[in-house]
Amino acid sequence: MEDKMTTKDHLALLRTIARNWWLFWNKTWNNPRFFKDLEQIANMERLESIREDLPFPNTEISMIEWYAHHPESYEKILQIGRKIESQMSIGHIMKMEEMLSVWMDKLDLGPEWKDTLVTFVTTGILCPPIYTFHFEMIRAKNDIKSDKRLVKIILSPETSIDEIRLAWKLQIQKMKKGGWPDFDAKKLSKGLKNNLVEELAVTKVKSNLTHEFMFPNLNEMERQAVRGSKDPEVVKKIASVYRRKMREIEHVKVKPVKVRTKKTYGDVVVELHGVLKNKDIKKKANLLRQHKHRLKM
Repeated sequence: MEDKMTTKDHLALLRTIARNWWLFWNKTWNNPRFFKDLEQIANMERLESIREDLPFPNTEISMIEWYAHHPESYEKILQIGRKIESQMSIGHIMKMEEMLSVWMDKLDLGPEWKDTLVTFVTTGILCPPIYTFHFEMIRAKNDIKSDKRLVKIILSPETSIDEIRLAWKLQIQKMKKGGWPDFDAKKLSKGLKNNLVEELAVTKVKSNLTHEFMFPNLNEMERQAVRGSKDPEVVKKIASVYRRKMREIEHVKVKPVKVRTKKTYGDVVVELHGVLKNKDIKKKANLLRQHKHRLKM
């Protein structure tokens, strides 16, 4: 958390802590097994002597009141919990991590509760999360060799937009700048926006290959025979058999089945704009090609 915090921000965090404190007891109160498991883990090693030197109160109500006057020390409390955890044996740490993971899943507690529960086990004091959602820095998958990071956010049912705004102001924005220090946000100009919208429309038209477009020279009887199949080989085979029979019966010359597997920019122009004159079609098709080139720059 940044050092500079307004009174309004401080009060907002206090409200979240109070709510999370109530949320924790509301979810765990009817789960006596949860507290037995925590007590078992806490008693695995002698933590009492360590707890005696803790620099904060030993009751939860006093803890919240104390935090109200010492907001800057919130992270230090969790650091103490993690430090005590590091002094435990590897076997006990692994068992505690496994137990906490199981209970977080049972109680629908997000990753933001992990340090809180570790501190609860090691110090006996509940230090609720200051947010109801989790965010962390992760490596950018498309740039493995660099030090660039992304901010990953996991929301909970209790998360509000105001809480996200507060976290954005106090921490997330700073994390973003740290992960991408040389990032320059691109502004979407009106011209680029229009090009993008038109390119999306072009992509949609190109991907919509109707049966009539793919096989333009089939007659109605042949379309009934192929029953809408879009496999060129199947259509050619069925239509060719039909045309061979018609040639034998009516002694007429039959053209081969014509197949089109993709649309040209000219086809797109006709479908989007209904332009019929060849010179207009060519002109508009050239413009569409230029739009695609600009989007790649």
